[in-house]
Amino acid sequence: MLDVACATGVLACAAAARVGASGRMVGRDPNEDMLAVTRCKQAAVEFGMPALIVSATWAA
Repeated sequence: MLDVACATGVLACAAAARVGASGRMVGRDPNEDMLAVTRCKQAAVEFGMPALIVSATWAA
């Protein structure tokens, strides 16, 4: 699943939980400060959810 302009990752984290451990969630946003918040949320809710990849660039 792809979340373009994921900002602070509220929807990306929720979607990652729904995708499940066998899926993959990618969040993209051009603002690194927003992505830093997303990474903190990701670290706080890691419970067997798929990799949540966040990036400010389009190269993954």
